[in-house]
Amino acid sequence: MARTLGVQPGTAGRPLPNVSLRIVDPETFAPSQRAKPGFLLVNGPSRMIGYLGDPERTAQSLVDDYYSTGDLAYVDADGFLKLSIAWRASAKSRAKWCRT
Repeated sequence: MARTLGVQPGTAGRPLPNVSLRIVDPETFAPSQRAKPGFLLVNGPSRMIGYLGDPERTAQSLVDDYYSTGDLAYVDADGFLKLSIAWRASAKSRAKWCRT
């Protein structure tokens, strides 16, 4: 398949320059195979450095210096990011799954 430039409907696009994505198994955090959904981890110069005054929450949010978004996603054969399920946490329910 020819590499598509620009936009691919139904995706979040490709990572910006200097932004690195990792898709990992939700249980083991081992790298996931291409086109198989896993947790989305993001790193780059715009990644947050931590939660102010909350080192415990910072440690829970970072995996090998990558920010864990809590989203389930995969990268397709053309390099486009596709979100499949978003993880949402709330004070009332603590956690629930939502389809995107």
